[in-house]
Amino acid sequence: MIKQLLPIILLTITLFFACENMDKPQFQAVNNVELKSINIANGFNVEMSGDVTFFNPNDVTVDVSELEADVYVNGNKITTVTQDLKTKMRASDEFTIPLTCNIPLESVFNDLKEGGFFKNLLKKKKIDLKLDGTLKATRGGVGMDVPFDYQETHELKLLNSSSIITN
Repeated sequence: MIKQLLPIILLTITLFFACENMDKPQFQAVNNVELKSINIANGFNVEMSGDVTFFNPNDVTVDVSELEADVYVNGNKITTVTQDLKTKMRASDEFTIPLTCNIPLESVFNDLKEGGFFKNLLKKKKIDLKLDGTLKATRGGVGMDVPFDYQETHELKLLNSSSIITN
């Protein structure tokens, strides 16, 4: 009986210690921030995108299931983004998640009244971007939340005016 249980016990102990020593993936940067479109068909909203990069310091692949973040532009919270993912973060490698957020009409109008991002967009073409969020990852069935806080000024890439407004 003990001979039959020994492999299961050893496997359980090995998995426990392997998962215990797992380092959290590290937030690296946000790149390629773009104003993608202004949509007037389904209620007015503005679509922005960017690439969020993490680094996996572990010597094993980590499964990533979700990224959730509050998005702030020029100090004002404009939206919360939740992106479900079913992907893998390779061992000892960087990992980029393309992120898209839709900013609702109310946020746009509030910002215009306060003289914020949208009002100054054509003048400066720069934004102070802040993301405050969590990346959900698992390894060997053990889950972890990886908090991140990012803030930096970005030169905003604008599409040409004929392709930016959609119906």
